[in-house]
Amino acid sequence: MKILHISSSDGGGGAAIAAFRIHQSLNTSNIDSSMFVAKKISDQPKVFSYKNNITKLYALIKTGIGAKVTKLQLTENNVLHSISFIPSRLEKFINRSSFDLVHLHWVQGEMLSIESIGRINKPLVWTLHDNWAFLGSEHLPLNESDIRYREGYLKSNKPKGHKLFDFDRWCWERKKKNWVKEIPIVCPSEWLANCVKQSALMKSWPVNVIPNPLDVEIFKPFDMKIARELFNLPKDKKIILFGSMDGTNNKNKGWDLLSKALKIVAQKIPDAISVIFGQSDSDHSSEINMPIIYVGKLNDPQSLAMLYSAADITIVPSRIESFGQIASESISCGTPAIAFDCTGLKDVIKNDETGFLVEPYDYVNLGKSIIKLLKNDSKINQFKVACRKRALKLWSYEAISKKYIDLYLKILN
Repeated sequence: MKILHISSSDGGGGAAIAAFRIHQSLNTSNIDSSMFVAKKISDQPKVFSYKNNITKLYALIKTGIGAKVTKLQLTENNVLHSISFIPSRLEKFINRSSFDLVHLHWVQGEMLSIESIGRINKPLVWTLHDNWAFLGSEHLPLNESDIRYREGYLKSNKPKGHKLFDFDRWCWERKKKNWVKEIPIVCPSEWLANCVKQSALMKSWPVNVIPNPLDVEIFKPFDMKIARELFNLPKDKKIILFGSMDGTNNKNKGWDLLSKALKIVAQKIPDAISVIFGQSDSDHSSEINMPIIYVGKLNDPQSLAMLYSAADITIVPSRIESFGQIASESISCGTPAIAFDCTGLKDVIKNDETGFLVEPYDYVNLGKSIIKLLKNDSKINQFKVACRKRALKLWSYEAISKKYIDLYLKILN
């Protein structure tokens, strides 16, 4: 069985990392898995990209054009938008290939147009890493009460803050027109699967829930003292970890909520410090009355695993997550996580067993939950054991590859 994964990249962002790990998990299970990406980051031989320099330049130009055109739409939803309208011809390569099944992932950035996806005639499966596939051009809904994707993108339900060209409606109508054949969908969480089932576009499509995998031999507990020495972190402090690919700059990741919670923590636990990965510097210390250490961007999983092991707890205060990879990585390293009880994070954190889930988006209770756990060393130790057990059971390459292989066989049969 030959599988081809299509992804914008094999690293650098959460969706690309998840896609690469799915590919890797299959290769450890003796499946002939390859990956085609627009931007190759790894040195893996079974990951390949455009060979022709003209094609590479065209792909780069398409990305830039797509990003500029989206600005012709004004919207209160300030997440990434993708119009996916420029022809790619990539579907011709896919259709001519000898692969038995094509596995789509995050293919925006003008990698594959909406029309191109509809022209792929190979057996398909599509793992969603956000909500773009069943929304308009936006990658996340405005909030959980956003109804447009449930009703269909109509002129009558266009949001009041929506001005100039309605790209969201245009993209949704193109998806409806071109995606005639239903594609089996995989969602990493029950929340995202329920969104698909409620959507006007994909409510009749087959939906499966398979979590994102982890290499549990990399994401595993390390000695805390050694981990702190490697990052030059104090050994006598309570370390609260926060991070994202964009550090504190992405509103969806919830730093604005966590900063208010940490102000509360600082009053009760004077020896607590915050460690932030994803950026090298900022001036947030004064706003939370707590020391902050910035460790910058960590591009290899080994460093990330060591940093999780250096922390007492990891906080993931995101507003919307399709899964919550930072939470799962932390838990696999034996470090409890705290998040809001919403979206995909509900599947990752087991409340009062591997961390806490707090009422969305109550930063006061978030602060209290952090204090409660940091003041209870025996509970932290109890959580650490449960964390590792949960990761081994749910997210290992062995467990996840088996689920995907079963799905592939079902589709091909």
